[in-house]
Amino acid sequence: MSWENVGCLVWLKMVTTHSAIPDPENKGTKLYPFLVFDEICGIFDHSDACDAEVQMDRNPRVHLHPEVRALALKLVRENTPLPLLQKKMLEWSNQKWPNGRPGDNHFCFWLTHYDSCSLYRTVANEKGIPQRSSAEENLDLWLRKKDLKPPSPLLTESCTHYQPHVHPDTERFELVIITADMKQILLDLTFGFCTGRINLSVFMALNEQGKGEPIGKFLFSARDLAKAVHADYNTELCTHFTGFFKEALGTNEDGEKFEIYVAITDNDPCERAALAHHFLDAVLLLCTFHTAQAWHNNLVKALKGLSKDDCTEVRKWLGTMLWSLLHVVSKYDEAHQLYVDEVAYWAKQSWRRNNIAKSQACCAKKFLEYFDSYIRDKDYWFTWSPAGAIEAAQKLGVPVNQITRTNNELESWNGRLKGGCWKPHQHSGRLPRPDYWVLITITEVLPDFFSKLECD
Repeated sequence: MSWENVGCLVWLKMVTTHSAIPDPENKGTKLYPFLVFDEICGIFDHSDACDAEVQMDRNPRVHLHPEVRALALKLVRENTPLPLLQKKMLEWSNQKWPNGRPGDNHFCFWLTHYDSCSLYRTVANEKGIPQRSSAEENLDLWLRKKDLKPPSPLLTESCTHYQPHVHPDTERFELVIITADMKQILLDLTFGFCTGRINLSVFMALNEQGKGEPIGKFLFSARDLAKAVHADYNTELCTHFTGFFKEALGTNEDGEKFEIYVAITDNDPCERAALAHHFLDAVLLLCTFHTAQAWHNNLVKALKGLSKDDCTEVRKWLGTMLWSLLHVVSKYDEAHQLYVDEVAYWAKQSWRRNNIAKSQACCAKKFLEYFDSYIRDKDYWFTWSPAGAIEAAQKLGVPVNQITRTNNELESWNGRLKGGCWKPHQHSGRLPRPDYWVLITITEVLPDFFSKLECD
């Protein structure tokens, strides 16, 4: 509003009648010439404070020229980044109106800082997201069981479970997205991909070429009282989602239920317990990268207080054992004996008169006490050792070198989902709303990803 708001109650309502006649210049369109005023009513007398106003509070907003707006909308629909869009529009306007003026008495020829909001809102409205609507309202309109109105049929086809967060009936929002099925599965949880307090758990399958294909996504909101969004989940919730995932994939042409032969996760016990509950015969492996990272972090902690050279010596010695256990030794007895020998070596070192050797031994023993939890139990040792990869290869009938032992493909996908895949759809780097994220991921990001995968 260009004038200061002084509380004036003036308003005017006009009802008019128009006729509809064909436009002689443009076939298929109509003109609506004015015929008569049907009603004029309102409050016509301004207040004294309003009559006293003689100068505008700020300049009135001048709308974009229709041609400028049409071209800008075209570029926004093509996911042109905002800085590039502004540059292209300035070049185009200077060619169209070479006098160098930013506009005339009727229209503006150059994009202003506030025009981008209007452009993005217009395109969002075209995709089915009205301006004055919340993410919760839109998701419910698209995914509810009755009277749903999805902007794309892909939403209905891909979303197999939806639960709105209705306080106090439900604790959290839930959504399951399914796209395909495979036999070797990666599972991981991520967050920070949209503006909502929502976590995303991704199931990824590996195809015959070893390429990762995201086949299932579970979105769930943190509970109202949760402080750490990324930690607000448990085994029960993971089991709950995994059940929907298995049920949605159903059976194959022979009537066989979907089964996972090999699954790889990080060190999260909730994810592993959920998989073990629904896929009893699956070989569950630990991601060797996350496992080695956990060892490294604890070793750094244990070696605090030693000099750089002393730390390097201990790391080299322990690193030889850890590398052998992670990549070479495939029998539990040999692995356990290697650990016992390492403990005995550092016990002897602790009895030396050399103070440096004693300090090194003390730090090494701290780490070995921590590492005992990885090798004490044979079943747990199996998940991160070469023995697990060997059994997984036998189950799938493939060479051992074709068994993926890391979640790198999934971590890469999570990174692309937050960055590369979504960058064209982000506005000045801001995270999208949950409803916009769901819509664009299902209708554009995933189809583009699978199209590129087929081309490769």
